[in-house]
Amino acid sequence: MLIPFFDRRKSYHTKASEFWPPWVLQTALYGQGIPLGLWSGGLTWFARVNPGMAWGGMLAYSKSAAMASLPPGNKAAELAFNWPMPEQDLLAQLHTLGWAWPMVLKPDQGERGRDVYRLSCDRDLQQKLSLIPPGEYLLQEFLELPFEFGVFVSKSTQTDRFEVLSLTWKVPLGVMGDGVSTVTQLLAVHARAQRFPQLLATFSATLLQTVPPAGEWQALHFSGNHCCGAAFIDANALINADLHQSMHQLLKDNTGFRFGRLDVLVADPQALWEPTAIKVIEINGANAEPAHIYDPAIPFLKTLLESLRFQRLMWQQARWMQLQGTPAPPLSMLWPVFKSYRAQMRSAVGR
Repeated sequence: MLIPFFDRRKSYHTKASEFWPPWVLQTALYGQGIPLGLWSGGLTWFARVNPGMAWGGMLAYSKSAAMASLPPGNKAAELAFNWPMPEQDLLAQLHTLGWAWPMVLKPDQGERGRDVYRLSCDRDLQQKLSLIPPGEYLLQEFLELPFEFGVFVSKSTQTDRFEVLSLTWKVPLGVMGDGVSTVTQLLAVHARAQRFPQLLATFSATLLQTVPPAGEWQALHFSGNHCCGAAFIDANALINADLHQSMHQLLKDNTGFRFGRLDVLVADPQALWEPTAIKVIEINGANAEPAHIYDPAIPFLKTLLESLRFQRLMWQQARWMQLQGTPAPPLSMLWPVFKSYRAQMRSAVGR
């Protein structure tokens, strides 16, 4: 029996500010972040937040390295590789590992769902390899778990324990069947789906003519990324002491991570309170957002204020690390890294 909160029909709704360009929020964050940096002696203050991640997890950091300290049972199996390489060598490694399809292909450094693909066979892999730019990539085991959450955590400077600051239910694009309408008809009255015509164009004719049974959820995309049609639903009401304990138990050995968001999969929402039942698919550092701010029910002003509040919490964490003697890279190092990273992001195909 699911908690009543979890009604997937909430994911149909949208708000205009969800789809505004990123610079709208970023301008405000720069406006606050630059003075905070000047006050604490350096504009690269964010790099102190997560000492085990390059640039604190703000940019140009390895996703596989961020996951390395997690218990093996709490993450999807991964294979890291540099592209380009001989395709047959990569396929041979996969066959040696004995993994079953499907799998997920994604960049080891990336964001916002760029170049993330679900692959169902060798041929799929070969096709997608022909599209991606050179770089470091991951092949990740695809986990058939129906609930994805963004769990934003911070390590307390007083107790040295992880606490949950934000909990977001990430609902991939889908429709709720009524037993009569085809997927095409359901999509025609689906406000969120209509925002993503590029995705709708990729759906097969067979899928579009399917009539989902009444009350049955038909997922149309695998990803919990906003750019792939997913909705972010505020689940902060479910944060409690048991959730804090669960996340601390999961992360207590990850000494290089202190502040950011975990994207996790579970079989059932209640599994969030059982650390051994959680599968982490990604850890995001200083660049992470508390995803609940994009809930369609939250007005833009609250989104803005929450973004600024979380940036101040990050600065407080960085300031504490500074007082402990943690250095930050000089500003002269940031510009070439930033330019290289932006060029990499622009070259990404994205789906």
